[in-house]
Amino acid sequence: MFDPNTQIELPVFTPNPKILEVLEFYKFEDYAGKTIAWSLGQIEIIECIFYRSAPDAKKRIQIIASTQYGKSLAVAAGVCTPRDGLLLPVLLKKLVLLWTM
Repeated sequence: MFDPNTQIELPVFTPNPKILEVLEFYKFEDYAGKTIAWSLGQIEIIECIFYRSAPDAKKRIQIIASTQYGKSLAVAAGVCTPRDGLLLPVLLKKLVLLWTM
């Protein structure tokens, strides 16, 4: 894939298998009870939040995406997934359900 402005080739994102396993295990649902199908961009956001680092190994990430892309939902999913055996907020599915309403 090429950046249309600079014509520089961009790296292709391949999700970490652990993130895919966590998302499969928790099966986040929308308000209608349907399992959310995450896009690669959303999975990349979730991975950054989950591991608390940007793809370039820095501590900050900048998310530039269009309106209705699912940025807030992806950030909430990254925050609400357990890390190292710890469950951050107990809200898990309730937060995601409320976020999509």
